[in-house]
Amino acid sequence: ITSADGNWKVKINGQIQARWLQNEATGQADNRGTELRRTKVIFSGHVLNPSWKYKISTTWGRDGHSNTEDAWIGQTLGDGYWFKFGQFKSGFLREHAVSSGKQLGVERSMLNNAFTYWWTQGFEIGTAGDDIKLYTQFNDGPGNSNTASLGSAFDAWIVRAEFRSGDASWGDLGYLTSMNGSSEGMLLGVAYQTYENEGGEVEYGNVEAEKSS
Repeated sequence: ITSADGNWKVKINGQIQARWLQNEATGQADNRGTELRRTKVIFSGHVLNPSWKYKISTTWGRDGHSNTEDAWIGQTLGDGYWFKFGQFKSGFLREHAVSSGKQLGVERSMLNNAFTYWWTQGFEIGTAGDDIKLYTQFNDGPGNSNTASLGSAFDAWIVRAEFRSGDASWGDLGYLTSMNGSSEGMLLGVAYQTYENEGGEVEYGNVEAEKSS
């Protein structure tokens, strides 16, 4: 939905991931069933003018409870620069940065679940050219989404650089797979994050692994 002058726009998307699972393992009770792994409604677009962008996404998990994932507003500044502020995905691991709707497999890896910040709150500044993308995030740390400002959050930094080569565009490389006949390309990424490893359990499908501190 766009205003006549093009300065206001709202785009509505949805995502449903339904699956049937069966688990048979030695020493465990056999179980099976159907679940809605992801159910999302996503609003995005721009306000005031096309440079002011926003995204709001709400998801319903397997337990039926709703949760806000993305809730940010930002501006493209020209010459490839941008900033955004609010709640968004952490950018340390590419596997997490790529949307669940653009993944190669059914679920992200246990390694991703152990070390990603998931969604967090803060701000991001970045720049992108034809072959290089660089951005920095200052945020409240791992798992601090939908939290109060005076809660248990701590100052955390994420820095990521990506280098593109070949005919594939940045948009093409936003997937973990590609369609037959699409342009070829390569993406190399390097990232750093301040991470506080407190130990505990890491969920992976129906498995809970122990993460040492």
